[in-house]
Amino acid sequence: MKSAPDQGRDKKQRARGFGRLGEWAALALLLCKRYRVLARNFSAPGGEIDIVARKGDTIAFVEVKARPHVEAARTAIST
Repeated sequence: MKSAPDQGRDKKQRARGFGRLGEWAALALLLCKRYRVLARNFSAPGGEIDIVARKGDTIAFVEVKARPHVEAARTAIST
C-alpha cells in the first residue's frame, strides 16, 4: 500500500498528464482549423499561456483547462 505522500504525488502526475493531453487536443484542433502555432508554454512576467496561434489577422492566446467533467471545467474558467 502506498503512503499518503506517494498517493498525492501519483494524483498530481495523473493530473499533469491529463493536462498535457488536453493541450495536445487543443493544439490539434487549432492546426485542423489552419492556425499556425507561434508559441507553446509562453512565459512572461505576468504568467504563462499554453498556446499562442495565428490565423490571418487573428492572434489567439489559448489557456487550456482540462478537467474530467464539464462542471469542473466550468468552475475552472469562471474563477
